[in-house]
Amino acid sequence: MDTFVFLFDLTFFVFLTVFVVLLTVTVVFHLKCRVPFVPTPRRVIRAMLDAVDLKDGQLVLDLGAGDGRVLSAAKRRCRGIRAVGYEGAIGVWMLARIRSWFLRDGVDVRRENFLQVDLSDADVIFLYLCIDPIRLLTPKFLRELVPGTRVVSHAFSLPGIEPDFVRDVPMQFGGKTKVFVYLWK
Repeated sequence: MDTFVFLFDLTFFVFLTVFVVLLTVTVVFHLKCRVPFVPTPRRVIRAMLDAVDLKDGQLVLDLGAGDGRVLSAAKRRCRGIRAVGYEGAIGVWMLARIRSWFLRDGVDVRRENFLQVDLSDADVIFLYLCIDPIRLLTPKFLRELVPGTRVVSHAFSLPGIEPDFVRDVPMQFGGKTKVFVYLWK
């Protein structure tokens, strides 16, 4: 019995240590990159998904995927899509991987820099990023996206590009946010 208690205590200590280290690394990453992890509210996810017509076989990307909740919701809506997210912060990326594993939703969240990924095959791209990364993405979109690609951005518009439409989304405790939708031409 004492061995079991010791092993349990040791396992818990190791888990707690790894968790604290990953949390620290994630906080430092977000401070360095000035991109905080802010989960997308459910109402906004619904509005983002309502703005696009997902079809089987489409490649749906989430740049700065966080915990993968947007892609999980997209997969629930249309099981036949390929859902791939990119997240740079190791702690949040691990959270997304664990979440996807538990949900068994088939979402693939990769720990890669989305600025270095080829986006030309994407059919739909979801964003919930601050203005600095969006400024970096806009020229990349102009170079790589093909006509018909849809870009859906929560809260921030693409600088210098007129959205095809904007949706106001009421927030749970008052106020509203915006969802910007672009159909690439």
